[in-house]
Amino acid sequence: MSAPIPPAVLDLAGASGLVDTESVNAQDILIAAAVGALTILAALAVNWAIRRWLARPQSGSQEIVALAARLARWAVIIVGASWALSFLGVSLGWLGLTVIAALVVIVMMLRPQLEGLAAAVVISTRPAFGVGDEIEVLDHTGEVIEVTARSVVLRLRNGRRVHVPNSTILSEVVTVISTDRPRRSEITFEVSEHEDLDRLERLSVAAISRLQHVAGDPAPALMARDLGGGAVMVAIRFWHDSRISSEIQATHQIVSALARLYTAEGITTDTVRLLVTLRSGRE
Repeated sequence: MSAPIPPAVLDLAGASGLVDTESVNAQDILIAAAVGALTILAALAVNWAIRRWLARPQSGSQEIVALAARLARWAVIIVGASWALSFLGVSLGWLGLTVIAALVVIVMMLRPQLEGLAAAVVISTRPAFGVGDEIEVLDHTGEVIEVTARSVVLRLRNGRRVHVPNSTILSEVVTVISTDRPRRSEITFEVSEHEDLDRLERLSVAAISRLQHVAGDPAPALMARDLGGGAVMVAIRFWHDSRISSEIQATHQIVSALARLYTAEGITTDTVRLLVTLRSGRE
């Protein structure tokens, strides 16, 4: 008859109670081997499950998926190995104390990295945006090209890359520019107060409605904004694809078309300042 499984004893007087091999028999060794085998299988299963759970479309970086799966796998291995060693006479009290102390030290040393990883996992599992989206956070506007364990990497319009910490992404307001709906922009300028605004609207809307990068629905519109100093402030509202490149192309086409139209029609505008104001497509 096999000896009973030794209890987990924490020997505070010294390390003499760390290992008790006298009570270990062949059956204990077989049980320990079986636990070790099951631990390996469980670690592989957890690794596969974590990768499948995180590896979703638009979930972010494979680096995050691999790191999270690795941490979960090693957690299972440590628990399983501790359990297997208990059958070989190793006191779980001493082993647990050592593991806990090591984990505390590791957590203190890697706290910034772990906080970044936790934020990255939140961003990946509950994505408000993904790689390829264009977002605005703080003073940075650009395309998301990577989500790492530490930061979200943006490629700005000028080609530069900005690494925004994951903790910042979670704590700050993030505007997702690229959506599946058109986005509205405005071009504002001044015309003489003697201009016929109805005629100006008819000519302007007709000129820009045919442009390639201007959406037909909703249709463009001209609106009077302000009056004073012998001039009227007007705004051309137009819709376009939500991506930044489409906004730039649509603005270029509209300004070029209106400049030719107003020159031909003798319409005078204030050419000193041209202000393009971006508006949310939901306004």
